[in-house]
Amino acid sequence: MTFKGLLVIFLSLGLTSGTYIDLFAPNNSCPVIWTSNISGVGSLRISADGNYIVVGYSSYGGPSTNGNSSVAMFSGNSSRPLWAYSTGINEFVDQSPSAVSLSDDGAYISTGGNIGQYPASMAVLGRSGSVPLWTFRPAFDPAATTRFGQPYVASAISGNGEYVAAHAMLAGTTGSVSSIIIMFRRSSGTPLWFHNTTDYTHPTDLAPISLSYEGAYLATIDPLTHTLYMFSQHDNQTLWTGKGSWNTVMISGTGDFVATGNNTTVKIFGKDSNTTLLSITASSIYLSDFSRDGSTVVAITDPNDSNSTLHLYDRFTGKELFNASPAPDVDMASVSSDGSETAAVTEPGGLFVYTRSGSLICRTKQGSGNRTLVAISGDGRFVVTGNSQLTYMEVASPNQTPYILAIVAGTASAAAAAVFLTLLTIRVKRRHRGVSASSGTI
Repeated sequence: MTFKGLLVIFLSLGLTSGTYIDLFAPNNSCPVIWTSNISGVGSLRISADGNYIVVGYSSYGGPSTNGNSSVAMFSGNSSRPLWAYSTGINEFVDQSPSAVSLSDDGAYISTGGNIGQYPASMAVLGRSGSVPLWTFRPAFDPAATTRFGQPYVASAISGNGEYVAAHAMLAGTTGSVSSIIIMFRRSSGTPLWFHNTTDYTHPTDLAPISLSYEGAYLATIDPLTHTLYMFSQHDNQTLWTGKGSWNTVMISGTGDFVATGNNTTVKIFGKDSNTTLLSITASSIYLSDFSRDGSTVVAITDPNDSNSTLHLYDRFTGKELFNASPAPDVDMASVSSDGSETAAVTEPGGLFVYTRSGSLICRTKQGSGNRTLVAISGDGRFVVTGNSQLTYMEVASPNQTPYILAIVAGTASAAAAAVFLTLLTIRVKRRHRGVSASSGTI
C-alpha cells in the first residue's frame, strides 16, 4: 500500500472528536534546514526546485574604507558555500553589493552591480566553480573618478540559461550618462547587439531588467527616464516603449505578459504593445513579484510602514485574491512559479508564507538587520531569507501534509494514528537525510 493510501485510512479513522495533534499547523514555524553567517546581503536567488541558492553580498569596513563585493553559491544540503567569487574592490560596496541572476535549474549565474573599481566587471559563472565563464566590462571614461563616473550594470539570465541581458549606466567626467542595453548568448561574452538610449544626468540605482524563460523577450527600465523598453532577443530595435515613471519590471516565463509599477500603479502589458491589460491603483503601492506563469501579481502597499499590507491579484480577472498585514514593516515578497505560495518578509526578519487563497502556511523569525530579502523556489517548497544571516527553510505545505490528526484515546483510531505518526516521522527523516542544520562560514 502506498503512503497516500495509508494517509487516507488513518485520516478516516482519526476524524472523530477528541484530542488533536498539530502536524504542520498554519501558525507553525517554517522548518529551518540550515543557516549561514553571510551578512550584507543585497541580492538573493533560488532555483526552481530549491536545490541551489546564489547570493550577492558585501563586506564593508566603514565610510573611509573599501569593501569587498562577492557572490556565493550554495546547495540545499549544506550551509557551507560551494564557492565564493569576489567581484572586485569597490569603495561604494555598502550601497551596491553584487546583484545576481540565476537560471531556473541553478546551472548558470550572471552578476552585476557598481563595477567602478578594477578588476571588477560583469561576470557569468557556472554552478561548478568560481572561475567565470566570461566577463564583460563596459567601456567608460577612465578619467571619471567619482561614484557617478563609474558604471552600474544590471544583468538577467534567461530561465533556460541560454541568454544573458545587461543594462549598463555609464557616466563621464562631465556628468553625462549613457544608458546601454546589451544582449549576449550565455556561451559567449561577445555581445549580440547594443541599444543606446539618450544621455541624461547621474544614475542613482541599478536598472530593473527581466528575461523570459527562453530569452526571447527582454523588458527593462531606464532608471533615469523611467521609460519601459520591450525587446525581442533578435535585434536592438524596441518592440515598444512605455512612459509612466516606472521603477520595476518583471516578465512572465513565456514573455506574453509584462508587469511594471511605480509608487501609485501596477500595470500589466502584453508582449506586442503598450496597451494596458490590467491596472491596479492605490496609494503607495509597489510591485513586489510576478509569477512566472503570469497568473499572479504580488504587491505591497506602504512598505516598511506600520500599515504595510501584502496584496495578491489574479492577473486574468484583476480580482484581489487576498490581502494580509501579518506584522509591521512588510518589505518585500516572492511568489512561486504558479502563484500557489507567496513568501513575505518584514524589515526586521519576520517571514510569512501564504497559499494563493490567503491561508497562512508557516511563519518564523530569522536574523535581523535594516532589510530582509526573500526568495521562494519555483515549486514553492523552499524559501531562503537574507539579512544578518542567510537562512534556508522548507515550506510545510498544507496540500502536501495534513494539518491536524485527531487522536481518541482508547480507540482503534488512536493506534492507527500512532502508526501513521511513526511512518510520517520515518518519511520526514528520510527526506532530510544528510541535511545539516549547523551554521557555516566563508
